Amino acid sequence: MRRNFSIKVYHKRKRLSIFFKETDTRYFTFIVSGSLGKAMYKLAKRGSCLINKPSLTLFFTKSAMNGFLAALKQRILGVSRGFYTFLILRGLGYRFRKKRYSFSQPVVRFKLGFKHFYNFTFPAHSIAYVVRYKLLLFMPDKTILSRLAHEMRLLRFPDPYKAKGVRFKEEPLVFKPGKQRS
Repeated sequence: MRRNFSIKVYHKRKRLSIFFKETDTRYFTFIVSGSLGKAMYKLAKRGSCLINKPSLTLFFTKSAMNGFLAALKQRILGVSRGFYTFLILRGLGYRFRKKRYSFSQPVVRFKLGFKHFYNFTFPAHSIAYVVRYKLLLFMPDKTILSRLAHEMRLLRFPDPYKAKGVRFKEEPLVFKPGKQRS
């Protein structure tokens, strides 16, 4: 027997709803929806989580409970206020350029000193602001945001001698010493 129930939560005066859904015999799904969209979290029933069917009580081990609460907190913060990161380009002729295609998904074109361009398409619920050599990414899901930012950084990793490339704003720069002239 599958059970579904929902809870209305107020987080810093913003109304959120958390929907608990038993999808199949292996997973239990939590859907958190708020003003910025929806976020999903799948929880496996085996091993770390047991479900008592008649009363729908969840039993966790301590480590699984900590992981579940951290993931649920991250989803709640994401749909209520969102996450952002800054990327900075450094190098002669390196540029960002934002384009919009038909499905209202932001597309950013990278010019990184190669003879071709790189086009990055973001999910529909994301926002990208571009100012010459700075890029601000805003998204309700932190895992997707960090994965996309890391993929963009791998296009042109910062050079250890002159620090040319794509880097995060908060990233400390470590330089190697150049040639020693006698």
